[in-house]
Amino acid sequence: MRSAFLVMAIILTLGVGIAAAQSAEESAVTSRLDEVYAALNRGDVEGYLLNYHEDAVYAIVDNVFTGRADIATFESSSFANGLQIEYTHHATRLLSPTTAISHGSQVMTSATPPVEGHAVHTWVKVGNDWVVAALQVAWAPPQQ
Repeated sequence: MRSAFLVMAIILTLGVGIAAAQSAEESAVTSRLDEVYAALNRGDVEGYLLNYHEDAVYAIVDNVFTGRADIATFESSSFANGLQIEYTHHATRLLSPTTAISHGSQVMTSATPPVEGHAVHTWVKVGNDWVVAALQVAWAPPQQ
């Protein structure tokens, strides 16, 4: 009976350790997500792109771009015109030790009138760093 209790205690302890590790990784992804929007809102295209994988897939409504160079070409005019987005983080979840997904709502406050939508980021861990492997953004149609 004591050995069964000991085994259960070890399993529970290991489980708590794994959950804590996941929480730390999820926090790391969420911190990186904050960096994405901070760079965007200060108009820092280069800093923004550093958060993306070299071959990232970037899907904005019905436009799809692959790679940092294509993303830069697409976003340069938006950044130059003062693109501003308020992002509200809803959740980050690890899918594996090297893959995570985060999603949230966002408001493009630089648009007149402001436009609401959502974003889903797929993250991969490269070395010790998390980068966006794919972004899917959907904007709500303008109110009539």
